[in-house]
Amino acid sequence: MSRPVTGVHQVLNLIGGVLTVSTVMSLYALASLRFDAAQHADLAAKFEFSAFLIVYVTVSVVIARSIELFWISRSSFIDEGHIPGLPRVLLFGAAIILGLTTFGVSHGLSINGLYLSTGAMAAIIAFAMQRTLGDLFSGISLSVEHPFKIGDWIELEDGTKGEVRDLNWRATRLRGWDNTTLIVPNSKLAAQTFRNLHGPDHRYSPMYTVTLPPEIDPRFAKSLLLEVALKCKRLAKTPLPSVRLVDSGTVPYRYIVWLHFPSYPSMFAGREEFFRELHYSLKQAGIQAAPSMQDVRFQAAEKVVATPPTTLHALRSLDFASLFDEAELESLNSRSYSAIFDAGTVILPEGEVSPSVYIVLNGVVETSVTDASGKTRVLNPLVSGEYFGLASMLTDAPSFQTFTASSDVVLVQIDRKCFKDIASQREDLLQGFAEIVESRMAIAASMKNDPGSRRAGPLMDVLQRIEKILGS
Repeated sequence: MSRPVTGVHQVLNLIGGVLTVSTVMSLYALASLRFDAAQHADLAAKFEFSAFLIVYVTVSVVIARSIELFWISRSSFIDEGHIPGLPRVLLFGAAIILGLTTFGVSHGLSINGLYLSTGAMAAIIAFAMQRTLGDLFSGISLSVEHPFKIGDWIELEDGTKGEVRDLNWRATRLRGWDNTTLIVPNSKLAAQTFRNLHGPDHRYSPMYTVTLPPEIDPRFAKSLLLEVALKCKRLAKTPLPSVRLVDSGTVPYRYIVWLHFPSYPSMFAGREEFFRELHYSLKQAGIQAAPSMQDVRFQAAEKVVATPPTTLHALRSLDFASLFDEAELESLNSRSYSAIFDAGTVILPEGEVSPSVYIVLNGVVETSVTDASGKTRVLNPLVSGEYFGLASMLTDAPSFQTFTASSDVVLVQIDRKCFKDIASQREDLLQGFAEIVESRMAIAASMKNDPGSRRAGPLMDVLQRIEKILGS
């Protein structure tokens, strides 16, 4: 593998070419002083001819190298600091031919005779090398069109996959997963349809099918699959995974999970992680994947029992649940209600006061914030068991963030009056709320990168606000 070309390498290459030209011309000048024009006219003429021929060829190579370096520095199709073999050969060949032609014209040589004498030979060679020339021109076509670049992975019509390592005048070299090299003639590659899977700098987004029993609530199933995908650390952070129910007319139901990996090579480890997490999550939820069965069994099937997370279970997992006893949690649970938001719905805009605390029961909620520079930044999404709106509801402060349904979500809402009724009987509850709210507001303010946006103030200020809201 060749090293990337840097600015220092470019300067050294060009200086080397200039030094070569200067050396040849210096040797010519020194030698000319030693020749007696009368006695060594023929020798002097031959030396002059050779010296200038070397100079023209060297200048042609320097120009070609300069174009190559410029091409490398500006082209997005070139990887690893070098261009493929075929374009490089054509570039330097054309430069040398142009240099020789210029040399011949400047020295009064006739190039018409050369063209005529080589024309018949070229025709014979072309006839004998039809397939080779086909590979050559197919390679030129691939080089001009750029359907792939060095480092990309491509898939041929027969399913063969390989990483492009080089494109020369005859064939394209692919390296497979088994570290072997596949040599594909350029004409054969240009004549077929192939897929460019791209390289390490291009996102790869495949879809996978998951089948689940029809007894599972589709909203719960979609939420579960989405949460599984969000647990995977090898997935790209943006865009978020997507889950769709694609077929409910057959048993089992079929769901499509659309995942995004940083690149095609990273997909294999990421795919394994997804299916591993899927296995654990389905097992924990009491769900068995429903593969298509071909044999007939005369055995009573076990009834699928899949219990979506309950509101009471979600309440017990929250950080402020420790402030309440079991009876108070059951009271909140009995007075809460569910709300369903379609994907893309803005649940709580930034700058508005929240009327309730929202607990995510199913689905994913995207959070975003406008920072001090006015740019909107997307933060970590909220999944099942997380909540928002508590600080805004208890202090009447505008929300620091915007909360949007990234998927179809089921939220549990608990209004301010529910907390107020319990707080009227427990004065110690307000202090605990103040500590939680002050902490969450401090975190939200740091996310905005604007220390001045911490509207909540110190703990005593927060406590006074909560006392005003819940104690009134």
